[in-house]
Amino acid sequence: MYRVTFNFHVYPEEWRASITVVVRKLAKPDYSAPGVYCPIALLSTMKEMLSMCAMEDIIQMAKIHGLLPEIGCHPGRTMTD
Repeated sequence: MYRVTFNFHVYPEEWRASITVVVRKLAKPDYSAPGVYCPIALLSTMKEMLSMCAMEDIIQMAKIHGLLPEIGCHPGRTMTD
């Protein structure tokens, strides 16, 4: 999947599609008021797996070529991780 996507520039149309479902919040007295609905996005997980693989490759290449400083900036070593 990874090789085909990047070597042959194939990215299925189904991976680009998303579905947004609108669900009412429970126990709201007036459903005509704004803010009583909750949008939920349904996405294809295949593109998420591809993104994770690409991210891992980019991180490994950055480490191999010394593009990250020795202090900080490494995955798992910052407060945001």
